[in-house]
Amino acid sequence: MWFGDGMSANEPITHGFDETCAADVAAVIDARDAPPADAAWLARAVAGASRPSRDRPLWDAAHGIAAVGGAAPDLVDLILDPYLSSAGALRARLEGVASTDAKGLILGDPSPWHGSWSGLARSFALLEFLMTADELSHFAEVTALLDTLGDPAAAPDVARRLAVMMTAYRAQHMPLAPVERRFHAIRGFLRQTGRIDGYQDDDIVSFWQQGEDALFTTVVAHFVTYDRVSAELGALTALQGADRLSGIDNWEDRLEATTLPDTAIRSVDQALATLSDLATDAPKVLTGAERDTLTALLSFDPFHNRRPVTVLRALAFGRIQSGIGNRLRRGSGGPDLPERIACGEADYAALLAKAQTLTAHLKTCLAIALALRGADGEVAVRGEQALRRMRRAGLDAPRPDLAKRMAAIDAALATAATELASHCAAVADLAQRVPLTDLVERDRAHFSAAFAALYLEGHPA
Repeated sequence: MWFGDGMSANEPITHGFDETCAADVAAVIDARDAPPADAAWLARAVAGASRPSRDRPLWDAAHGIAAVGGAAPDLVDLILDPYLSSAGALRARLEGVASTDAKGLILGDPSPWHGSWSGLARSFALLEFLMTADELSHFAEVTALLDTLGDPAAAPDVARRLAVMMTAYRAQHMPLAPVERRFHAIRGFLRQTGRIDGYQDDDIVSFWQQGEDALFTTVVAHFVTYDRVSAELGALTALQGADRLSGIDNWEDRLEATTLPDTAIRSVDQALATLSDLATDAPKVLTGAERDTLTALLSFDPFHNRRPVTVLRALAFGRIQSGIGNRLRRGSGGPDLPERIACGEADYAALLAKAQTLTAHLKTCLAIALALRGADGEVAVRGEQALRRMRRAGLDAPRPDLAKRMAAIDAALATAATELASHCAAVADLAQRVPLTDLVERDRAHFSAAFAALYLEGHPA
């Protein structure tokens, strides 16, 4: 993307959009030799950072084409040829032929619309982007839509269909664009509660209860994303006062609305990916159940050690809520609704014990990996002893081959063990302040009432 003030139109900056998006916008800007202001406008239009509506540029484009009408039978060529689609060239070609006044194009049907010549030129740049983006994948669809604009009444519908294409493009090439709606809802809720500078675990539960049959784990995941992206921006204060991402101070001028700064690849995510995608002949350091436990815990990073209460709630009551949903879909099988809604199976102490057991196992696997690397001392002795006792597929491979395979995953093992241990420590520290049995009892009553309100009324047991 390109800045519009104080920088060359050809000076790139890097943010959270992917390379395809950057190349697609660059191609249009370079082909038109767009001045900085026009380059900035196009980037904002693609990003959805235009006011008062993110879809207004597409509305103007559709109505501009409708106003041109039959005055430009070679419409596609007119849009794609930078020499024909400048403001001056468009005015010289269309003035007095299309529906115009002293300032530019006009359209009276289906609703009054007016656009300047420079606005039409920018609209053509945006349409060129849609036609050529993703290696011309939407070229035929866009041109077919433009063909329908001989009837001005079709303009609103064409604008909406172009907006659907653009929304899909943003979702694919701007990784954080889909979270803006979640930000808006969370920000509004925190502002209402007066906790804009910092929220509590109970606030997440309250936000969830405002939704309509949402999964609690999904809401927790949204708050995780909120915290991660806020950290990328420098702190939560960077978002204060912004109902929308585009409301952040100087957001549009800096073009960061293309998405938020790219979230760095997290070491926890890398570790989970490595341990979840082992080759079929790799040492079976984790069973399926162990891998599921690890993923369930660490997918909430950084909440697993910063907000242990929320993670315990998500693991315990999220599973129950999922079971309730399955029961309602199937209509049979397993405990009935009242029993599930009572949440008797929620047990924070059991969750901690499972995490502690898995942590110990990961540390054992890590000791084996270090011993195979040739480490000495107590850890090597422990690793050799563990290797002799371990009865898992692949761990009986010839030592040189096993050493190579374990070396490929030992960093992931170390990360997983460290993060899981930090979660256990956070829960243990919590238990020193509030016994886990007391905490789960209070939460059981609260979630049971919430589930009853959501699912019990109107459903057979």
